[in-house]
Amino acid sequence: MKELLEQFASAVLREKHLRPILPSTPIYVCFQLDYELVFIKISTDGCEIFAKSQGRTDVWIKGDCETLQFIITGKERIRKLESENRIRLTGKLKDILLAEALFYLSEKRLSA
Repeated sequence: MKELLEQFASAVLREKHLRPILPSTPIYVCFQLDYELVFIKISTDGCEIFAKSQGRTDVWIKGDCETLQFIITGKERIRKLESENRIRLTGKLKDILLAEALFYLSEKRLSA
């Protein structure tokens, strides 16, 4: 999962069409797979990946490995998976939608 997030972070920096929707105030997304946590900070400065919380988490996504890979690679939308009870999700709707848009728009640059 961390490797896919690193690919995503590279795609965000590389792809000019993603830059206009990057938030000026960073959002922190946590992916939880069993007891493994991976945090990613998304902002106009790009993306950073952390193994530990940076003091806040705006979006928390918990699911199995395959489902989380589908989200990160943009193959499935976050809210669709939540409505199907395939993930547990917490966060403000605006932050969830922003994360969903970024993962979805970077889909063609990543592979699971």
